[in-house]
Amino acid sequence: AKFYSVVSTTVELLSAANRQAAEAAWNAGRAARALQNPEEAVRRLQTAISITAKGCVTHTDAQAANEMRMELVGLLDEGRTGLPALHIAAIKNDLGVDLRQQGHLEAALGLCRAALDGRKRELGREHILVANAMTNVANALQGLERYEEAVEVYEEAVRVTQRLVGRDHKNVATQLNNMALLHKKMGSHDKAIQLYRESLELRVGSLGKDHPDVAATLYNLASLFAHKGDRDKAAPMFDRAALIYATALGPAHPEAKDARKKAMLCGVQPSASSAV
Repeated sequence: AKFYSVVSTTVELLSAANRQAAEAAWNAGRAARALQNPEEAVRRLQTAISITAKGCVTHTDAQAANEMRMELVGLLDEGRTGLPALHIAAIKNDLGVDLRQQGHLEAALGLCRAALDGRKRELGREHILVANAMTNVANALQGLERYEEAVEVYEEAVRVTQRLVGRDHKNVATQLNNMALLHKKMGSHDKAIQLYRESLELRVGSLGKDHPDVAATLYNLASLFAHKGDRDKAAPMFDRAALIYATALGPAHPEAKDARKKAMLCGVQPSASSAV
């Protein structure tokens, strides 16, 4: 009990320090904005957002981080920062990804689209940063359950990525994995299985058969087979995923424990080396 009390006190102290540092950076950013120094304001606001996001422990912290993000967006939209267009696009892209992860999907979509448009203007359509921005737009659309739009954007991102880096690149595997999840949500299970298998093949080839990303795709594929009631196919995939996770991350890692549990529910005792 004493140990947990010490840990709790330490977290509270760290949180207080984070809040003070974030508030100082935010105030400095606002002061720089008022003094017509937008470039310095952007830098300070980015620092405040980074500190707050990393140290979020309460709902109030999360709200403060989002307020800072919106203030930074407003500053960027004024068009007086003096920053290169690609830098502004990168900031908006990162802000969009952050907001999507926080569940603010409409705002995330707007920022990701703005980042995509900015990158297209500066780089053209055939650039890996454009393909990455397309993927972020598609992720936001998927979160909003605008599935048909998301499919179109994902497919274009895959085409651009393949033309630039080849079909066997790990980025293509990630995009295929995302598309598979989308088709699963749409109820297109056969298409999802096909895409998961393609992603798995590419990940094994580019990352090696024992990489955690390979385990993630195995887990996703197994989950789909389990959903379809095909436990015979699901069980060995869950088992293999559990073994990879246990080896790479440790047997007590949540991913390893979850995959092991799913394998057992499918009626197959997982590999001994994947158990705690």
